[in-house]
Amino acid sequence: MANRPASLYIVFTGPDPRKDRLQDVKRYPWSAPKDAKPGDMALFYFGGSGPGIRAVGRTAAKAEFGIPDAKWTDSTKGYFARHTSIQTLRQPLSLKCIREVFPDLGGWKALRGVRVHIVPEIRRIPLAAPIGEANPDTRGLFAP
Repeated sequence: MANRPASLYIVFTGPDPRKDRLQDVKRYPWSAPKDAKPGDMALFYFGGSGPGIRAVGRTAAKAEFGIPDAKWTDSTKGYFARHTSIQTLRQPLSLKCIREVFPDLGGWKALRGVRVHIVPEIRRIPLAAPIGEANPDTRGLFAP
């Protein structure tokens, strides 16, 4: 299938009540795995009230190491890539649902403090299924 992503990863972003974080993701390079390349699928997880996966998109350019904004400090160095085709999920995948699907991850506590998590192939379908069920327009993006 032409739409099939080579890789699937989750980008974690904290809440910022002063601005729309999804608009930031659309405008600027955002965290990505170092091997991210065009066509890879990104799931955007937003923390705060009602945490969960709230958007999907594709990697638009190969990830590059550095700091995407001159105002940032060296402590924010990492791999960043531009993303495209970003769409907000009509029905986000809540943290509660994620914990039900992956109880072995201990409520995602193991993922605290990370900016990006590469989803192993064995977990792609179980993660994609509830997103596709609630958001039929995304089903083709996760096809095996």
